[in-house]
Amino acid sequence: MVDYLRSRLKPGELSALQQRLVSTDGITRSMDGHQRIGAKMMCPLLVDGKCLSYPLRPIACRVYHTLNRSDCEALLEKPGGNVTIRRDIFGLSMGILAGLTEGLHAIGLPTRLLELTAGLRIAMDDPGSGLAQSWLSAEPAFVEAELANAQQIESFHRALVEELGEALR
Repeated sequence: MVDYLRSRLKPGELSALQQRLVSTDGITRSMDGHQRIGAKMMCPLLVDGKCLSYPLRPIACRVYHTLNRSDCEALLEKPGGNVTIRRDIFGLSMGILAGLTEGLHAIGLPTRLLELTAGLRIAMDDPGSGLAQSWLSAEPAFVEAELANAQQIESFHRALVEELGEALR
């Protein structure tokens, strides 16, 4: 994603993105998912209502959405609102994420889930491919960005893979 952003953004846009990543990460670093939602922070990748990395957006971004824009606008305006997430799309995404997690685990690569803003901030700070090489060598390249409950989520994914495997037999 960082290579994509670097190849498409002008230097000023890239610098502004880095500043938003640092600022947002500084605020959200110690928050869990519910607290992040409550903080109502815009994603640093959103500029003028459009995602800078839309074609490469993570699975979570692809599925945590609604078809009702007014739900999102209302949630930003007042606390306690709800956004309807389509269960069918969410269920499919969990299967995809579980499969990716299982595949990475099978080839010995790290499967820890990362917080997007923190992970991008770390990757944007790397001028070359050293971070990517560290990750591919199964070194802990993104420790600061790992979700606090990543092991719990990974266990859920592994259980889902096992359940899907049993259902397919």
